[in-house]
This record gives sequence, C-alpha cells and structure tokens, in this order.
Amino acid sequence: MDQSLRALQRTWSAQRTDAALLALLAAYRRADQPPPLELVRSSPRWRRLTTFTSKWYRAPLGDLDGDSLRQVTATETELGIELPCAVREWYLLVGRRIAHLQDHPIKLRDLDPASRDEGVLVLYVENQSVVRWGVRFEDAAAEDPPGYVEDHVGDGGWLLQHESVSELLLTLVLSETLIGSWSGQGVGALGPLAEGVRGMNGAGGAATRASLEREYSALPLPTWYWPSYPTRFFGDSDTLIRLMDDDWIEAATRSPGAWSRLASLLEAADDWAPADTP
Repeated sequence: MDQSLRALQRTWSAQRTDAALLALLAAYRRADQPPPLELVRSSPRWRRLTTFTSKWYRAPLGDLDGDSLRQVTATETELGIELPCAVREWYLLVGRRIAHLQDHPIKLRDLDPASRDEGVLVLYVENQSVVRWGVRFEDAAAEDPPGYVEDHVGDGGWLLQHESVSELLLTLVLSETLIGSWSGQGVGALGPLAEGVRGMNGAGGAATRASLEREYSALPLPTWYWPSYPTRFFGDSDTLIRLMDDDWIEAATRSPGAWSRLASLLEAADDWAPADTP
C-alpha cells in the first residue's frame, strides 16, 4: 500500500468527513485496489440506498452482495471502456444481490457492448422492454454521470432523467420496492422485504391526490417520465408513495402506525378506488 493511501486512511480515521472519505475512495481507485465496501456504502452517493435497504429490507447491504473488482475489471476489458465510478460501485455493492422483480436490472455479465451503437450503456430494462435506463458512453469518464431514460412516447431517443446515475439506480430500487409491497410477493429488488412492510395501489382522483400531497413531503427526486409524465414520489422514513399522471397510485409503509395513517387518509377520500391485489 502506497504512502499517500496510508496518509488518507489516517485522515479519514481522524476526521470522518465526506471530503476525507471521497479522497480516500479516489485513492483506492488510483491504486487499482478494491475499496472497503463499508466505505463505499457510507459515501454520499450511496448513503440513501444503504439507509433505505437497512430499513425496508430484512438484510442490510453486506460485503457479499456485490461482484468482485476482478469481475468488474474483466467486464470493462470486454466492453472496451472503464465504467463510470458510480456504475463500478453499483456492481461492487449489489451486483450479486440485485434481482428481477418487475423490471430487469442488467447483471454485470450481461452488459452489452453492442449498445454502444445507441450511445447508451443500458443498466435497467422495463418488464416488457418498453423503456430502458442507462448512462451515455460519452459520459463514461464522469464519476457519477447523468442517468437517462428511453423516450417511449416520442421519437425513441433518450431523455435526461437524473443528474446522477447513482440516484437513478436508487429510484429504480424504490420503484421495485413499491411493487413488491403491494403485489403480495414480499420481495423487492434487493430481496425479502422487512417484516411489517405492506403496500396498496389503486386509482385516486383529485381529492385523494391532494390529501397525500398535503400530508407527505415530495421526496428529493426528479419527476419521472415513466410510466407517464409527471410521475412523482412522496413519503417519509416509514412511507413511500408514487403518484402517476393517469391517477394511479402506489404506496407502501413499514410500520403499523404509518399504515394506519395512510389508510385513514385514503378511506376519507371519496374518489379513492383500491385495486383488487393480494
């Protein structure tokens, strides 16, 4: 281990700041050494995913959940590019654990170099291949490049969806968690959901939507193009809600109190029509 890496490790141990952590992770990359995954999970761009998983899933993120650095490097050689840092970290963190529920995460071994012809490295595919998400090859040198979504209603091009691919991947996990909660499967993109997680979906008119928007804060995420624009996310630490443009609503909670609060709001709205789901 070189002296600069040792010095940055000492700085991180002494300061425990985001700046010190990011500098240390960058040093591991320059040295082509696998970073301790605890550090990656604690980094600013993955902190929300780490916290969300620990609360909404039975098992928190762990050291055995991801692909190895050797596997990532081999894939980069096959693709002929160095993956953006955030994409590398995604596979190191959850490459083995991330699973298909409704939409399909692209496994490391299935990353397609042919997608270079479209200019986008595809990382996730919708259940019926109607839409895809990914990063542009031209942004590969960026540490955490923007995340794009396929334009399924326009000319079939690509639309900017998130300013960072790490946030795009987090939001896809949120989406799959919602679906797993109300579908009766009891699993999400990262495996079995935590005990107590439950969900519902249905059609809600203006009164229902106004009630939810009044009672819950908008999450710090951009408005989605899929499945219809605008699709927005609301909630708090115990509640997750997706409001779609076509009046469809998906919601999940992880505690009895949060469930009661949500259910009472919906029941009080005269234009809420719950779906017949398990």
